[in-house]
Amino acid sequence: EEDFESLENDQLVVQGMMASRYLAQFEQEVNAWQKALFNVNEVFLLVGDIQRTWSYLEPLFIHSDEVKRELPEDATRFVTIDTDTRKVLHKAWATKNVKRAFNEDGLMDKLEGIQEQLDI
Repeated sequence: EEDFESLENDQLVVQGMMASRYLAQFEQEVNAWQKALFNVNEVFLLVGDIQRTWSYLEPLFIHSDEVKRELPEDATRFVTIDTDTRKVLHKAWATKNVKRAFNEDGLMDKLEGIQEQLDI
């Protein structure tokens, strides 16, 4: 939560820069930061949604033999979701830089695909 507040503060600082009369000199950098911080915010929220749903379903579909027997197709689909989710989270953790990790090309599409699969 503290990190999210820091992100919101940084976004406000960038918005303030956008209103500056000196913007022309730094417009490219300010626009790049605005876009990067927006992406971090969007990915952060989506990852939170995915983690909440995934952490609820993971014990059922991965650790419950009864659920695997009764819902084999769903269990198989969830294994793929589990693998994809873990890869995304491990890669972000390994990057050690949230701006770089959450602005990776194709990440938002990948996360939206995972979210869509979880909603089925």
